[in-house]
Amino acid sequence: MISVVLACGAEKGPASAPALDLYRGPFFRLTRRWAESVTGRGRIFILSALHGLVRADELLAPYDVRMRPSPELVARVRGQVAALGLGGPVYFAGGAAYLAVLLPALPEVVAVSAALPAGRAGRGIGAQRGWYSRNLGRLPT
Repeated sequence: MISVVLACGAEKGPASAPALDLYRGPFFRLTRRWAESVTGRGRIFILSALHGLVRADELLAPYDVRMRPSPELVARVRGQVAALGLGGPVYFAGGAAYLAVLLPALPEVVAVSAALPAGRAGRGIGAQRGWYSRNLGRLPT
């Protein structure tokens, strides 16, 4: 079964909630909808700027931290990948800063944005939103 890692988002609910329910921004909601269309909730993970890699059902409190790739965060996520047993086909939905943390920790990850045409127009946020909307139930090729 495939796994999906979603980048967290700045907009969060007002109270502690499972990670998949905490993030409320429009891009996160769209990637969540796509993730739920290709795999089960138990195979969805969130890459959090504060917590690293967490399961969708892990209870998190709201926080305000921006993703800043660092060797320490990569090492933390690498350990979390191992502890979670994350492997097999893993797809990532999110931006470059998050990918800079996830890729060294999980080299086999497939970034959904890589399936889009190169260049700002092809891989910009608008193109990504369109891809997720049009491809519910489908994986990138």
